[in-house]
Amino acid sequence: SQVGIRHDVLFEQENKDGFMFGYTGNYVRIRHPYNPVLVNQVVQGIISSVNDDGTAALIIDSELQVSSNKNELMATGWKFNS
Repeated sequence: SQVGIRHDVLFEQENKDGFMFGYTGNYVRIRHPYNPVLVNQVVQGIISSVNDDGTAALIIDSELQVSSNKNELMATGWKFNS
């Protein structure tokens, strides 16, 4: 599972029903609320869940409001790429 793993994501321009889509480097399709600032940008974030349509939800790093203690996060199921 990719949930809890940090990825770089390139977002596309299309606004489909208030969402935008992008892909990680290993082609996981990401769905995120549309934000024109993110179009054609690579952003880093953590996959938080898988949606009913098979896309993944991403929490972008600038949106994270979590503990900085890596051990606490790992104990709750977060995974970190080295």
